[in-house]
Amino acid sequence: PTVTSSQFGSKIQEYTHTQSSSSSSSSEGVYSIFRRHRSVSARVGADMKRWCSRQIHIYLFLIFDIFAGGWAITASQSAGDGTFAIQHQDTKKCLQVASSGMTMEGCNLQEQLQEWKWVSEHRLFNIGSKKCLGLDSYNNEQPLKMFECDAELTTLWWRCKDSTLYGASSNKLTVKNGSPSVSIDANDAWKQNGDGHDVCEQPFRSK
Repeated sequence: PTVTSSQFGSKIQEYTHTQSSSSSSSSEGVYSIFRRHRSVSARVGADMKRWCSRQIHIYLFLIFDIFAGGWAITASQSAGDGTFAIQHQDTKKCLQVASSGMTMEGCNLQEQLQEWKWVSEHRLFNIGSKKCLGLDSYNNEQPLKMFECDAELTTLWWRCKDSTLYGASSNKLTVKNGSPSVSIDANDAWKQNGDGHDVCEQPFRSK
């Protein structure tokens, strides 16, 4: 059949319109997919942000908990860092440093002059006086004396045997007439006030 020029032009316009509509639909489809993808990405990003925020809070809480626990442990250890009172088992009194020498007094956990601690070379350090307990071999009446801890003396060390506490020349810590002293023949038992442990149960440990 013969196709006129007007019919041919009409067909061309119809085809062009069809292609244009198809192209427009395709573009709209691509744009729709892109919008959905961007929406999904935004939701995923928001979810990731919330998750990361929760993780950061959890980590901060754990760090704080560990720090707080460490601080609590440190505080507990510093409160019980090896200091103790030396209590005579018969009289139930504690060894205390005084300006006049050594005395036996009622045990007082708040009194630093009754607080003792083992330091190096088996020496007994008094917290209140900041000195070490030793023996004055030239004083028979009151051989117990406080010395500077760095003094070059051989009479500053103490050791335990059972519950007795002895120093140089096997002189054992004892109580005579209500006052602390030493004697080779003594058999007095000494404990840490408050827990009943032997005095030597908290020896010096170098760091």
